[in-house]
Amino acid sequence: MFWRTLHSEALKAATQPAVARIVVAPLIVCAALTPIAASQVNASLHGAPGAGQLIPGTNATNVGPEIMGLWGFVPVVVGVLLASSEHHGGQWTTTVLTTPRRGQVVAAKAVLCAALNLTLATIYAALVVIDYQTDLGPGDGLGELSVFATGRAPAYLGVLAMAVLYWVLIGLVSLALAIALPSPVAPMVLMVLLAVTADALMLINPVFRFVPTIAGMQMFAPDQGIVLPEHPAFAPLTATLVVAGWALGMTVLAWALLTRRDIGGRRAPTG
Repeated sequence: MFWRTLHSEALKAATQPAVARIVVAPLIVCAALTPIAASQVNASLHGAPGAGQLIPGTNATNVGPEIMGLWGFVPVVVGVLLASSEHHGGQWTTTVLTTPRRGQVVAAKAVLCAALNLTLATIYAALVVIDYQTDLGPGDGLGELSVFATGRAPAYLGVLAMAVLYWVLIGLVSLALAIALPSPVAPMVLMVLLAVTADALMLINPVFRFVPTIAGMQMFAPDQGIVLPEHPAFAPLTATLVVAGWALGMTVLAWALLTRRDIGGRRAPTG
């Protein structure tokens, strides 16, 4: 039964032009812009031409992963679109009538969202490695200073894996929020505002460091954003647990609200 629900959700997503565009368009834009950004960053990190070293205080392991956070709106949009499409034309009514157990709908959407964002993040992480750390891209990479030449590749790939995990988790948070709020616009606006006002929120009150878009960056780019001395940045594992807690908690909340929501004037069985 669940696999049939998952298949149905996948077909539904595949027939939505907006979902197709948000899956394909960012990859095209990333493939075009990442080499440019990588060339500029790599050039700025080198010392004097021919010096054969990075500017003091930097290391190749930190070069590239932070851009995964800058493109972090992609999993947010994917998650919101997979749920918000149900708010148009009475689609929720059709969905709950064809799949009475609404918990399966939430689970299927979560699996689909995670799979899409995992795929997108993995492809983009590969682009980051190619463009920032090798000479396979349009730029020159870091050459003998790259993580592959200095033996730091395992650590670097581990950081990128955390960035990929961040995309998956923040996508699930966005999906759950879009299910919980019966509006196609409010979840997107809220998540974008949380992302762009991160530094300002931290200055207002350090408790905002627990917001998923802020804690999530510390999973793989702890030196990004404002760090208050009295409230040091989360360790990557702690940040991961915070964002994972948000994803799990929001998913449970979305399930609870959906199973109790009056859709189409009928109550469907829960589960």
